[in-house]
Amino acid sequence: MKLLTHLTLSAPLTLSLLSIATAQYSGTITTENRGSCPIPLQSGDHTAFSWSPHAGDTCLEIPQEPYYSEHYHASLVGYAELPDAKAPLYFGACTTAECDECTLVDVKRRTDRPGTVESECVEFSKEERFLFVGGVEKGEL
Repeated sequence: MKLLTHLTLSAPLTLSLLSIATAQYSGTITTENRGSCPIPLQSGDHTAFSWSPHAGDTCLEIPQEPYYSEHYHASLVGYAELPDAKAPLYFGACTTAECDECTLVDVKRRTDRPGTVESECVEFSKEERFLFVGGVEKGEL
């Protein structure tokens, strides 16, 4: 006797499973609300992130509070999860939870460390409470 199982996945669930299976970069965003750039490795708050071009942009709320100044500093370091990973193009901070009003900087590939990406340390205003990782070249998906 054969047992047949039929499973129908909804589109959001299918895309969610696809994004988990194809996570391309993960790493750490370091933020500090005092001092200046560069942020020493042992300082600041460290927020883990993962990003895949198939899942769309990543938007995370900043974990630190209260703010000691009008600005904070942030930087990103990420590592490829797959050999042919497509890197995110931008890192930044946003004023909205939808990450649609943002200050962005370019994410750069490290030529001396294959599979590693990073951003410069950037100063953002305390109103920019959400961190953004994302963007892909047209035609990459």
